[in-house]
Amino acid sequence: MGASLPIRRHLAKILRTRREELHLSQEAAALQCEMSPRYLRSLESAKSAVSVEALERLLAALDWTWTDLAEELTPGRLQAHAAPTSTHRMLDKVWGTATPREREVINRVLSSFR
Repeated sequence: MGASLPIRRHLAKILRTRREELHLSQEAAALQCEMSPRYLRSLESAKSAVSVEALERLLAALDWTWTDLAEELTPGRLQAHAAPTSTHRMLDKVWGTATPREREVINRVLSSFR
């Protein structure tokens, strides 16, 4: 699941900030997420896109929910990083390339806002 660069940068900042709030090193967080510290560094520097599965593991390690993340990614908070049309294009692309499992997760996240 890829994301446009502005959204990827915003997500990177959110993940890094949350990890630091919990006083976790990249190595400790990576271990909890079952990913390499190198991959986590690339996510936190917005050099790599993140899959839904990896993001699920990150959220669990950071003691966060999809709702917590979605609140951080609301259009108002993203406005400084990406125009709404960019967000819509990104969401269309994500949905179009999502696996059935990823679509299920997306639907659960969206359902939590109803």
